[in-house]
Amino acid sequence: MNKPTGVVREKSFEQLAEYLYKTLKGTRYLILLDDMWDTKVWDKVKRSFPNDKNGIRIMVTTRLENVGEDSNIRVSKLVKLWVAERLLKPVRSKSLEDVAWEYLLELVDRNLILVREKSSIGKIKSCGIHDLLRDFCVREAQREKFFHVNNMGLCEQQIASLLEKFNFLQDFLDKSSQKA
Repeated sequence: MNKPTGVVREKSFEQLAEYLYKTLKGTRYLILLDDMWDTKVWDKVKRSFPNDKNGIRIMVTTRLENVGEDSNIRVSKLVKLWVAERLLKPVRSKSLEDVAWEYLLELVDRNLILVREKSSIGKIKSCGIHDLLRDFCVREAQREKFFHVNNMGLCEQQIASLLEKFNFLQDFLDKSSQKA
């Protein structure tokens, strides 16, 4: 990459953005933007990063909830999915839901899960993860053959697997509602 000279200070934002785009075009790069403070700044800056689909990564840290197109999910649904996917190990004297809540709180404490909404008594209602972490999880799940994503949609085997998981989840929900 060419090193910018002192002339950079005299350039306009548009000229700098164009210089950055041309410099990065066709290369693999990792960009870390720490503490993004405004969505307008992100909207303006992101055009400077070419996406040649060659392994680029852009990591944005922020304290703002509306920067960085995150994935959100209701915690009640997440807990049921974890149970249905059999991702939890039973612990004596604890329900799988209690184990799921312990896992969730541990992930929140490690800043891997972002709390989006809390109930009036402080219980987490919805949570999310950054797109970068979601992309990593999807790649790992594909690598482990947990699931496969393609442009054509789901194949028959995946549909059968989803139906099996849906049936397990439905059975779980039926049993839960009978207990209540």
